[in-house]
Amino acid sequence: MDINQLRCFVVLGDELHFGRAARKLEMMPASLSRFIKLLEDDLGIRLLNRSTRNVSLTPEGAAFLNEAKTVIADFDALRQRFRKNSLLQKRTLRIGAIDSAAKGLLPELLKSFRQAFS
Repeated sequence: MDINQLRCFVVLGDELHFGRAARKLEMMPASLSRFIKLLEDDLGIRLLNRSTRNVSLTPEGAAFLNEAKTVIADFDALRQRFRKNSLLQKRTLRIGAIDSAAKGLLPELLKSFRQAFS
């Protein structure tokens, strides 16, 4: 389990719709579904009830959503506190990619990179 999986779960838990949550996260619904499945596998519990039309939280999922929001808020506060006190050097990242990667995979990778290094 990592903070990105928690962030994805929180957005999905608030939206209860893979398409809308994926758009908010700037990722493909299939990637979001994979992230959530990995999270469920890691925890050994089902967090969501899925059907072709609906997504709902299981009782465990509702409890996990509340805890995940707290963890994310604490994580962000801790990160911000120490970032303010550090002298970060801003660097340039240059990327070359073919069109198919630039349209498909690259946006997800850049989002993860920004979250990790901004």
